Amino acid sequence: MTNANPSPTIETFADLLSQHADIFYTGRTAASLFRHWQTLRMYHLLPDQVLGPLPSSGRPIMTFNDAEELIQDSELSEPPDESLDKELKLQQRRNVKEIRQLENEVGRWNVLVDSVTGVCPGELDSQTLAVLRGRMVRYLMRSREISIGRSGKGHLVDIDLSLEGPAHKVSRRQATLR
Repeated sequence: MTNANPSPTIETFADLLSQHADIFYTGRTAASLFRHWQTLRMYHLLPDQVLGPLPSSGRPIMTFNDAEELIQDSELSEPPDESLDKELKLQQRRNVKEIRQLENEVGRWNVLVDSVTGVCPGELDSQTLAVLRGRMVRYLMRSREISIGRSGKGHLVDIDLSLEGPAHKVSRRQATLR
């Protein structure tokens, strides 16, 4: 066994391999023995290594589980305010219900506003010739001719229908509006 204090070299392990060739696996090299020895030394597993004494502060050293239990116990030391918890849960349910109602109403209000005005404010200006509305995106036609299709590598279109959802059946150049 090689000691931990004087740091051995790879030659030391090569000598050890040649002296005890019958013990070591045939594929073992001096470099692999050296790496293994370094690992043993790092974890203080060599027989001549002595661990320093544990710090003594009069209290036993806490394990992770002990510390976790101490934190959880401190949270439980305060008595829960049941009326406050009940009120908070009730208010949270009201808030979630109101949020859902508002989210549902947004779509209805958009439809009403669009049907009354015909267009959204700011869509039509002096340069916009037409507005094409999809499910997800509104396209403004600002030139006399636009191409509709699906953008791909090396091919760009003015109106990309892949933004509306699955577009695997849409041609790269589906149509041209003039």
